[in-house]
Amino acid sequence: MSPSDGSLSKSDRSPPATDERANMGKADIVIALVLRLTLYDEFAED
Repeated sequence: MSPSDGSLSKSDRSPPATDERANMGKADIVIALVLRLTLYDEFAED
């Protein structure tokens, strides 16, 4: 975790970084939901 990397990311592309973060957040939520559904399906089968 070096400050140079953080500053470079922020100054280089601020809006894209925010969009990427939002997309990653959405992906994480979707993955979590899929994992939960998969686990529930497995438990239901058992």
